[in-house]
Amino acid sequence: MVDEQDPVPAHVLELIEIFETHLPDVSFPGVDHDTLERQSLAVRSRASELHGAREQLEQARASLEGAEVAHAQARAELLSTSHRALGYARVFAEGHPDLRERLERLAKDAAPAGAAPVAHARRRRKGRARDGGELPFGATR
Repeated sequence: MVDEQDPVPAHVLELIEIFETHLPDVSFPGVDHDTLERQSLAVRSRASELHGAREQLEQARASLEGAEVAHAQARAELLSTSHRALGYARVFAEGHPDLRERLERLAKDAAPAGAAPVAHARRRRKGRARDGGELPFGATR
């Protein structure tokens, strides 16, 4: 019976069996039953080592992926918190020109590449248009 999981090819197993049953005492230069058997055992041993190494590699990959996700989450949390901190500090710095200038530089450095600089804009009241024009969507005053 041939094991499909055996790393030794089926034709080699059959050849080993032939040497064992029909040619047990026959030896050719560097080739006999013992040599074939020893080498097939070495192949099985190396295959077992390879299987173990692949399992370790998969575990290491899973660990790496988990570490990458945890790192990305921690970094995103830090960036979010620092963005809020910068906003609070900018409000506080309104009366401190040196600090405000420094915070504005930080805000530019912290902005993603290609993002427009964020300026403090006054909030407008909703509802009535400044020019006295009509409100959108047919609303009335």
